[in-house]
Amino acid sequence: MCFLLSVGQSVYSEKFLPTWSMKKNSSSKSWLPYGDTAVYAYGLTVAELRTSSKDGSVVECKLTELQDPMECDILVKKIGRPVVNVCLKQIMEIIQQCRALVQTKKGPPLPLNFHQMPFWNQVWNGIFPGTKWCGSGDIANGYHDLGIDAALDKCCRAHDHCPIKLKAFRRGHGLVNFSLYTKSHCSCDEDFLQCLIESHSESAAAIGNMYFNVLKVPCLREIDEGRNLCKSDLRSVSKECQNEDTRGVYMKFLGPEKPFPLPGLNAESLKLN
Repeated sequence: MCFLLSVGQSVYSEKFLPTWSMKKNSSSKSWLPYGDTAVYAYGLTVAELRTSSKDGSVVECKLTELQDPMECDILVKKIGRPVVNVCLKQIMEIIQQCRALVQTKKGPPLPLNFHQMPFWNQVWNGIFPGTKWCGSGDIANGYHDLGIDAALDKCCRAHDHCPIKLKAFRRGHGLVNFSLYTKSHCSCDEDFLQCLIESHSESAAAIGNMYFNVLKVPCLREIDEGRNLCKSDLRSVSKECQNEDTRGVYMKFLGPEKPFPLPGLNAESLKLN
C-alpha cells in the first residue's frame, strides 16, 4: 500500500532500506535481488528501479507522477509488484539517482515549425527551447524522452516529479495556491537549484534566474518539520496503496532560501548543504 503524502512516515524495514550502490566508490550491495525490479512510492511519485544481474547496480529507472493519490492503486496493480513505501528524504535520493542514469529513449521529433519559431515564441508556447520538460507541463513522449539540452531537461524532469506539490489554483495542506504555476516542496526546489547550477549552461542560468530571482517561486515546507524525518521501525512491503487523508499535514509557503547565482557571484558559496 502507498502511504501517499503522509509526510515523515516511512514503511520500510532495514531489509529493504536502499544502500544506493550506484554511488561512486561504493562497495555496498544492492538492496534488491540482482536483476530484479522494485517499486517505491511516496507522495505523488512512484519509482520503478531495475538492478543489474551482474553487480546489483541500478541500471534502469522510471518515475511516474500521480495526478491524484487515488491513482496509486491502479498503477501498482498495473505494474504487478509489491510497493516499498519510503519517506521524503528517500524518494528524493531515488529521484537524484534516476537523474544520474544515462538513459534516454527519444520520442518522435518535434514539428519543424516548432524549431523555426523565434526563441521567445517558443517560451510563450510553454516549453523552454531545447527541452521537453522545462516549462508549463511537458511535451515528452514518456519519462525517458529528453530534449537536445538533456542535462537541463533532466533537472526539470526531476523537479516535475516532486512528490509533494500544489498545482495552480488548488487547495491542500491548509493552503490555497492562487498562482498560475505549481509550487513544490522546498526539498525539490533546493535540488532543482543545485542541478541548474551544476549544468553550467546559459539556458540553465536563464531558467534559474527566472524561477528563483525574478518570480521567486515560493515552496512548501511542513509547519512541523519533525514529521519529515525517516523512521525505520514501521512496516515494509505491501501489495496495494492506502489512500490516507493527508489534509492534516499542514504546510506553509516559504520564499527561495537562496537565489540563483548570476554572473559575477561565487556559485560555490551558494551550494546547498
